[in-house]
Amino acid sequence: MIDLRNKFSKGVKGSGAIRNGPERGQDQRSRARGPINAILQASRTSAQKGGRAQRSVEQGCAIKASGLTKHFGEVLAVNGIDLRIPRGQIFGFLGANGSGKSTTVRMLTTLLKPTAGSASVGGLNVEKQARTVRRRSGVALQEAGLDDLQTGRELLRLQSHLYGLERKPIERRIDELLRVVDLADAADRRIGTYSGGMRRRLDLASALIHAPKIIFLDEPTTGLDPISRESLWRYLERLNTKDGVTFFLTTQYLEEADRLAHEVAILDAGNFLVDYLIASI
Repeated sequence: MIDLRNKFSKGVKGSGAIRNGPERGQDQRSRARGPINAILQASRTSAQKGGRAQRSVEQGCAIKASGLTKHFGEVLAVNGIDLRIPRGQIFGFLGANGSGKSTTVRMLTTLLKPTAGSASVGGLNVEKQARTVRRRSGVALQEAGLDDLQTGRELLRLQSHLYGLERKPIERRIDELLRVVDLADAADRRIGTYSGGMRRRLDLASALIHAPKIIFLDEPTTGLDPISRESLWRYLERLNTKDGVTFFLTTQYLEEADRLAHEVAILDAGNFLVDYLIASI
């Protein structure tokens, strides 16, 4: 268990990079429960984590949103949020089930059309340039759509062809990714024989196959054992540090946010919870 009191020290002001829509007041921003409430308290008194350089919005935004809103009938799932995520950042997006995290990711990855507001990924409008956004970014959602009749290797090879990658280099990359997600020994088995955790790891490899510079990971380590989780964390850190890959990471694990994220935001019922929302960890 993480002792949040020892994880954070002197206060830091919020960056102002994220804001709520105007409809919900301070009373709604105090609805956090359990661990989320602890994160909120910590976010008000957080400090830099040793060895991590601060990144400035002046570097340019990899992901932007203005007034991003999503209604499902009368249900307000995401309430007019603003995002400014610099290039080369690992951005942690925390919240309980049903808080709007996955809905936000689906809008940013062109899978859901926003009810209102706008968003861009890599400088591309997610509505007007959706096809290019999908080609230039990677995404691994909570629900993996995999073909049970294919082998793991065949799935990754198919994905590489869909992205127009050359055959010889991609075979090396497939082998590398299979090792990273600990599926090398099962690469030539049919996906229908995979366990839930194995399917999850294969979906992650699929999101990384074309080496995108912006990657959306929706609770990527759910269902992974500790060894596989650590291996994945190290690989993500390497991609971020050496290749400058930007990650938009949704998670419910405090340890994961503490380990990976340069900045975090906390979502509740489609709203950011506090004005000083982003805390350097």
